[in-house]
Amino acid sequence: MIFWKLTVYRHFLNIFIMTVLLNGFFLQSLQAANITLSVTASYPYQFTNGGLPIASVAINQGDTVTWDSGINANNHNLYISDPVSGNCSQNFANGTFPNSVVFSNPGWYQIHSSPDSSCGTAACTNCSWMAATIVVEPPSNWLINTSTSLSNGGYNLTSLHIVAGNSLTITGAVTLTISGNVSVDSGATILGSGQGFAGCVASGTATF
Repeated sequence: MIFWKLTVYRHFLNIFIMTVLLNGFFLQSLQAANITLSVTASYPYQFTNGGLPIASVAINQGDTVTWDSGINANNHNLYISDPVSGNCSQNFANGTFPNSVVFSNPGWYQIHSSPDSSCGTAACTNCSWMAATIVVEPPSNWLINTSTSLSNGGYNLTSLHIVAGNSLTITGAVTLTISGNVSVDSGATILGSGQGFAGCVASGTATF
């Protein structure tokens, strides 16, 4: 495990490009607001948004996703992954829909129905068939005044400010690109763990 720290002491960086674990990749964001998901009426079953099958959908941090009562048909259920560990962290049984989840933390969340996907109940990652990914994106001008984490995927920000006493922990396959100002207060940290750190390009002072 690799831990690294960026110390800026309230100094603003003009351009900051940070890449963690090079097999991270970018997703074209749909930037939806609160959304409702359902399921196709016949086999092979797939999650749908607005009546159309989806493999992924992007929402904003704090948005709500609702799975409608159509999920109750054909014995469907729902498993949602933890974006850091990839383990199934939340599940809803058949017959309990509609159900809603507020996604308060950014990251990539894998969802699937255990009878209708390759994952069953043992895992929540790399699923096929009735499976999809919910990408929860942080705000473009991200103020972190409560310690949080970011995992799995590519994210584009305009600015980042981490308030003293708080941290941003980056895990998994992450590419984070910040085009504007970065401010990391004294006593705030950015932590990362993974297979490698590719580098930093900045006009300013950064110490790792």
